Amino acid sequence: MGRRTWSGAQPHPGTGEKITGEPGTKVPLEQIVKGAGIDEDHLWVVDSNELKQTTKAIEEAIKSKGPKVIIS
Repeated sequence: MGRRTWSGAQPHPGTGEKITGEPGTKVPLEQIVKGAGIDEDHLWVVDSNELKQTTKAIEEAIKSKGPKVIIS
């Protein structure tokens, strides 16, 4: 099972900044995930400060089959 994380501090397509520091096209992470083939029912967008919401998303993700993504 693979896990990948971004801290959010580095430039990525969701920031609108290229890795070089130049302005780039901002693309919402949800669109990137869907474009990679993740079904909407395997994608959760949560506020990590909302513990109940985050816990629920993690529990649902654990129970689901196939690739899944939690954006927080």
